[in-house]
Amino acid sequence: PRFITFSDSKAYVSNWGDTSIETDDFIAVLNLETQQVENTIPVDLGPEQLIIKDDKLYVSHKGAFDVNNVISVIDLNSDEIITTIETGYAPDELIIVGDELWVAVAGGQSWNTSGETTSSIAVIDTDLDTVTKTLEFDETIHVDQFVYEDNTFYYTIGGSIYTLDVEAEALPTEPVTNATSINGLSVNDGKIYTTDAVDFASSGFLNVYDIATGEWSESITLGLVPSKIYFN
Repeated sequence: PRFITFSDSKAYVSNWGDTSIETDDFIAVLNLETQQVENTIPVDLGPEQLIIKDDKLYVSHKGAFDVNNVISVIDLNSDEIITTIETGYAPDELIIVGDELWVAVAGGQSWNTSGETTSSIAVIDTDLDTVTKTLEFDETIHVDQFVYEDNTFYYTIGGSIYTLDVEAEALPTEPVTNATSINGLSVNDGKIYTTDAVDFASSGFLNVYDIATGEWSESITLGLVPSKIYFN
């Protein structure tokens, strides 16, 4: 299992299946009342992030241990795939803004079967389920973390954090700030939060950046390999 999202009394979980088999990936449909898997939806290789807009489930296919280049669109009323949308290679993080789906497309890397390909941020019209805009990065640059707050996207490239206005037509050239290592990213109430996994064998950290002052204001020691950040 990879990621999970919720709609009413159901949860949807992306699964790679057996990683040695490229045709057994699926979305599990979990009934939250009975806590049983009531259905499985076969999908393309390497399903990752999940997000729901109206009665449609969007699934990014990064490609498991290789690489893929599609977004699956599933009708939640029938649990069937409506269509697939081609993006660049390795679509990952998904964000809904109004009627648009914004996708962080990491791009294929040298060890993938695709070889090195361009990374980008793709914008999809959720009424038409087509790509309407693509903002491409320079070659060999790969976008990673991707979050949103107050009409601004925040994304990482390596240890650098950039911002992008929702109306922007071009990518920024300078980062807001830099960090030693970023394994997870979130923004809340004027602060940027990052997790640092260090060497993946030592205790990691939660680091806090104050956007107003432009300073890293706090660092909290955590356990091994801290990743995603959520607020309640």
